[in-house]
Amino acid sequence: MAIFFEPTQLIEYDKTVTSNVSHENDRALLRRIDFPKGAMRSWDNIEDIEIRLMPVPWTCNLLPLESVDVENNVAWLAVEATAPAWAKSKGIRVENAIDYLNQPGRWCVDTKKRRYLLLARR
Repeated sequence: MAIFFEPTQLIEYDKTVTSNVSHENDRALLRRIDFPKGAMRSWDNIEDIEIRLMPVPWTCNLLPLESVDVENNVAWLAVEATAPAWAKSKGIRVENAIDYLNQPGRWCVDTKKRRYLLLARR
């Protein structure tokens, strides 16, 4: 159901008063995910794909994916995260993608095709 990948690089950014909100000039970093080659693709049901990340130790974000640029290895979230993805994070998980449905009892949904996919237990 998910793939986990390590940061491609840690991001340096200008923090404002709190450490989990980016400066206005860096706001685009709140939606940007740089990923290793081959870790993501442009799924037909992109609106079903979610990204789970913990940009700072006290938060967990589960955010919808908006687009994936496979040529430049950059994905864009549909909404802003609480901090840039690689600010202090150890990794990111791609959730609800059929590509990573690999354990019995796991499932994913494809709303475009109107189906649930379940990897059955034996």
